[in-house]
Amino acid sequence: MKNFIDTKLISDYIENNGLTKKEFCRQCGITVSTLNNILKGNDFKTSSLRKLARTLNISSDRILDK
Repeated sequence: MKNFIDTKLISDYIENNGLTKKEFCRQCGITVSTLNNILKGNDFKTSSLRKLARTLNISSDRILDK
């Protein structure tokens, strides 16, 4: 999937919860490498989108930057 993720939602969640990227990724069930790719605007799997949205407690649609 091409990256149209609102990366600010992810960064804000990590910062507001005092997490490291590694801790956040453990909560999501993704690798740090996957997170870094998403934050850089690279392609990602839809399963990663679902995992991010679930951790952020938002819908998959909301995490997409339209």
